Amino acid sequence: MNNTKRVLVFYGYYEWWDESTSWGKKLYEKAPLLQHLSDYIDDVIIMKDIGSLRHYLNGDGLHCKNYILPTLHWHVQELLSSGIKSLFSAKTEFFDRLYNKKDFFHMLKERDLLHYSPSLYYQDSDRNSDQLVVVKHSNMSSSVGLTKKKLNEVQDWEFDEHVVQEYVYGSEEYDAVFVFNKGKITLAFAFLCGFDQNEHIKAHPDTKITSYNKVILDDNIKNIIEEVMEPCYFTGTCCFDFKLQNGQMRIFEINPRLDGALASPWNKEDLINVIRNLIQNFDSEFDSKFEIINNCN
Repeated sequence: MNNTKRVLVFYGYYEWWDESTSWGKKLYEKAPLLQHLSDYIDDVIIMKDIGSLRHYLNGDGLHCKNYILPTLHWHVQELLSSGIKSLFSAKTEFFDRLYNKKDFFHMLKERDLLHYSPSLYYQDSDRNSDQLVVVKHSNMSSSVGLTKKKLNEVQDWEFDEHVVQEYVYGSEEYDAVFVFNKGKITLAFAFLCGFDQNEHIKAHPDTKITSYNKVILDDNIKNIIEEVMEPCYFTGTCCFDFKLQNGQMRIFEINPRLDGALASPWNKEDLINVIRNLIQNFDSEFDSKFEIINNCN
């Protein structure tokens, strides 16, 4: 019988996804993870920085099987840069372009895939229009600093580090979660949010969500997402925000990390399914599920 201890290691810590905050998030809650993933893990720990993680991997974790799960995209980047093997992997040069919103849409443009996104506007575009647009910083998170205005109101300086994007009308918005293994989707679903009006910003405090349902995504959507992600050879989770406009996908947000919705207690089953799928993908890389891995170069 193999007695190797199997440990889920959350790398990085995001206080807004912790049960100790008023947001009610419970990403790191240990008991349900151990209960529902007992076939895969024996313990759950958190490591907040690379130094602590290396110390653990070379000490207490040396003879454990460690499933390292980064929390946010910069935690993924830190692990990639450090050469520490985790449940995420990617071609670094492409991953760096995924989490920068401006670079991501430039990459779509280079690959002739902008038909999957709303129209983009640049400083030299014809801006004499009252077309409604969204202006967001390249490194925006949680919609902080996002503004909605007419194209003819956008200032020159806003084009420097911001994405200026056509506003896509519609009262339904998909918050989609994809698990990848070497660029191929192994799990896909979405939280379909319904709103009380066609014009809204999801995270704005005045926005009213009228419905919230989990939906399964069809093969057409999965094929599009695999096409978008193909150069990255990505393994891990990536979340996409999009609307369907006349049946066509319009991607306006991508985050190569865990989806914040998975930290909500009412989505605990989905979080567990995502982690299980990540572990299964990780284990598929090895001849034996119980081979000892020290995760260090």
